[in-house]
Amino acid sequence: RKSLFRTFFVIAFGGTVLALLLAALVGDRIGSGIRRLTTTAEAIQQGRLGVRSGLQSRDEIGVLGSTFDSMASSIQEKTEALRRAADEEAQLRNRVEAIVAGMGEALVAFDAHGRITDFNAAAEDLLRLEANSALGRPVEEVVLVRSEEGTDLGPRLRYADPRWSALAMLRAAHDNVPVALTVGALRGPDGRAAGGVAVLRDLRGEREVERMKRHFLSRVGHELRTPLTPLIGYTQLLAARDLPSERARPLYQSMLTAARRLERIVEMLEFFASLDAGREVLQPVRVDLRQLLNNVVDERLAKANGAHEITRRISRATPPVLADARWLARSVDELVDNAMKFSPAGGRVTVSAGASTSEPGMVEISVRDTGVGMSSKEVAQAFAEWAQGDESDTRSYGGLGLGLALVQRVAERHGGRVTCTTAPGKGSRFSILLPSLVDHEGAG
Repeated sequence: RKSLFRTFFVIAFGGTVLALLLAALVGDRIGSGIRRLTTTAEAIQQGRLGVRSGLQSRDEIGVLGSTFDSMASSIQEKTEALRRAADEEAQLRNRVEAIVAGMGEALVAFDAHGRITDFNAAAEDLLRLEANSALGRPVEEVVLVRSEEGTDLGPRLRYADPRWSALAMLRAAHDNVPVALTVGALRGPDGRAAGGVAVLRDLRGEREVERMKRHFLSRVGHELRTPLTPLIGYTQLLAARDLPSERARPLYQSMLTAARRLERIVEMLEFFASLDAGREVLQPVRVDLRQLLNNVVDERLAKANGAHEITRRISRATPPVLADARWLARSVDELVDNAMKFSPAGGRVTVSAGASTSEPGMVEISVRDTGVGMSSKEVAQAFAEWAQGDESDTRSYGGLGLGLALVQRVAERHGGRVTCTTAPGKGSRFSILLPSLVDHEGAG
């Protein structure tokens, strides 16, 4: 019996030890799998989406590991897809923001409550207001617009659906700016209006072009009509009556003078049109300035009839220049004409030429008068096309306002420039500086 009990005890003890060993082995296998799954989950949580458990077995732990790895791969794919979508959206947003920021027109976007959400750089410039000060404010408080009839358009700004547009006056700082206003709706995913956007185009440039066009047509019409009047009148007189030659000759002379004035106007308009179109109209040749200036002064003396004293001071050592003789003579004649026009009767006009004492290698042609002179503001505007010395009295002085602009263009096309020294009531001195041909030939 004792032997039997001892045998049973040994068997029971051995079975217990074996069961414990088997339990330890199975527990270690299950525990290691769970630990690998836990480590992999922590790595994924930290952002390392490419980590996998790698459990490969046919038991439940292997099935769980395989399912976990499959789930991790799906998460990685969807995360990468979301990242690509986010990158594309960011690129699109940046592109849209760059387009909006680079727009020449002012753009003001607002939400469904009428509060400003976007305010581009052009809007800052036009409204003279920084974006930070505009964002979040009601659009009608920032964009102060009235129709050309004076109606306040502020209450309409929030009503962007349907789209509408109008010509308006924008209140910006202390100025009223003409604008073309267009307001449209911004729609949400459901297609409903979720706000709006107002685009304002500054019309000051266009209005100025229109003003200049009207001014140009008015001035050209007046200048053409002035010589046409005697031409038509004398022609009708000569056609209706048979006048003796001694009475007809002055009429013919007046008609010739008027025709030449018309020709002068047409030539000047053609000159500017050709230069603006990129066509070269100047044909430079070697020019003897002494002879050219003497011819200009002699012609002007013949036309002055003693109303002005015109003198010349042309140095015998004046170097020749490479220039278009016709247009250079025309430029000097324009300066003399202006000097006579803005000088009182009996005023003195002096034409001089010689090597420049202040700029070596340059020849200086100057026209000085004892006329009304100009202020610094008038000097700044004098060389602009269609500018007049006295815009308020254009008819008294006449002219297209292209004379000084022509002089400047001719000088610059010859590699030179024009200077002016003047003061109100003390007369003016205009100088054309051109490269000396002698120095250029010597350098060659």
